[in-house]
Amino acid sequence: MKKAKEKGEVYEDPAPGVLGAGVAASGPMPNVWLSLIPPVVVLVLLNSPLPYIKKDVVLALTGGVLVLYRSLWNYYANVIDT
Repeated sequence: MKKAKEKGEVYEDPAPGVLGAGVAASGPMPNVWLSLIPPVVVLVLLNSPLPYIKKDVVLALTGGVLVLYRSLWNYYANVIDT
């Protein structure tokens, strides 16, 4: 702490009402159960018996990310900055 204070490093609180990059602090927050859908999608895609998926990890993770992106779209104030 002493060295940090000598260097002029200080702690500043974030702006009031800010949770993170592009997330609106006011308004409804997403349902907790909604966060379980993307991992379930990844597991289903990894264990799929369909021959054209072939248990591809990249495809499964991409599917999970797309489901997450679509399900939480309304909760982001600025998607590009996020």
